[in-house]
Amino acid sequence: MHKTRVFGVALTLLSGLGLSACGGDAEPIGEAKQFATAPAWDPGFTLGANNNEWWIEVFVSDSRTDEIVVSKQNGGTIRLSPTSWGSYAANERIRRGTSIRLTFRRDDGQTATTNYFRYLREEPSLEQPSVPTEPEPPETPGDPTATYTVSGNKILDTCGQEVLLRGVNKMHIWTDPSGSSLPEIAKTGANTVRIVWDTSGTPAALDALVQRARDNGLLPMIELHDATGNLAGVPALVDWWVKRDVVSLIAKHESALLVNIANEAGDWDQSASAWVNTYKTAISSMRSAGIRTPLVVDALGWGHDVDLIVSHGPQVLAADPLKNVIFSTHQYQPVRDVGTSYYATTLANLANSGLAVVVGEFGNVAWDCALEVDYKGLVAAAATHRVGWYAWSWGPGNNPCSGLDMTRDSSYATLHGWGLEVASTLPGSIKNTSKPVRVSSSGSCP
Repeated sequence: MHKTRVFGVALTLLSGLGLSACGGDAEPIGEAKQFATAPAWDPGFTLGANNNEWWIEVFVSDSRTDEIVVSKQNGGTIRLSPTSWGSYAANERIRRGTSIRLTFRRDDGQTATTNYFRYLREEPSLEQPSVPTEPEPPETPGDPTATYTVSGNKILDTCGQEVLLRGVNKMHIWTDPSGSSLPEIAKTGANTVRIVWDTSGTPAALDALVQRARDNGLLPMIELHDATGNLAGVPALVDWWVKRDVVSLIAKHESALLVNIANEAGDWDQSASAWVNTYKTAISSMRSAGIRTPLVVDALGWGHDVDLIVSHGPQVLAADPLKNVIFSTHQYQPVRDVGTSYYATTLANLANSGLAVVVGEFGNVAWDCALEVDYKGLVAAAATHRVGWYAWSWGPGNNPCSGLDMTRDSSYATLHGWGLEVASTLPGSIKNTSKPVRVSSSGSCP
């Protein structure tokens, strides 16, 4: 809504690691191999003292080393890049216990490869022949410690099960920084909450809110409100998202978290190409920082431009190396301007776009606080086309549009008017269409 108010666990693995040498490329991943006790070439390496699940660093003493590659036994490689302080490193996710090995290449083509070892748990040794262990299970789908993902127009939980999001917005940064409203919101049967935040709030306070949402069975979507209406303000928000303590809190909750980069960044005056390029850059920066959660991207036009999502959203999605983007539209179109069939057509088009889309905000009145919005039609169309939504907003605190407040004092008991309808009484309400979603990183997948 457009308002007037508007690396980690250090583990030292300093061991003299034995190596096997070969004259060409490293063997295929997963092949059992007998290692020589006296390698033809030893690059003289140690693992960095600050290695963790988001940072792997290797130091070598042989200056002729020009490439280091990490191979995961279950598939996939990570190429380490040289740093300015003399190591090779990558800001990539490698889970504790993942079976990996390192391959070193010298400038004359000579290579050396370690045996497989469980990252952050074992120190490789060549005293026994290297025997590959069982492959790690894939992270997604089917891994309750992975992240939510998208597949076509569907949002999937960490076990690969489709979820239909039903929730509300809550202006936590201004009206409820402690999250006391979250248990009340959960009483509706909502399975998600959009946590309104801005850069004046601390990462620690946001961390506590996210945890409290999860404790109440709500999938949190966190967003920053600072750049509302201002596409040029997105880079400053990205700078906040990639701060070390913010990245840490996202990593802590990544198995049950959505990250909405910027609320309604951009009015109707920006071009589609500016929107695409802004979010391409934002996504690249956030992925490079190690953020793996679904990234939520709002449309232009204060979030209203659904045509932009359909026509240019695929370019934004293609630019994400994880292909894990959810698009969000905010809908306060007055019936006077769009008629009563608008949402049936609009949500059908979004559902058929092949993109994962949610209605990140909608209310009962438009920007003037008086013009009627066909929220009943929106809720009905969302149920028909399985589009997720977040009503704006739980309240109180909407100023000057107090009619948008779903509750009088933030309690479930004071739901009234349109808020009671979308929460409980309409056929497409939260109560009638919401199902619990996975918010815990423990347990096994069904």
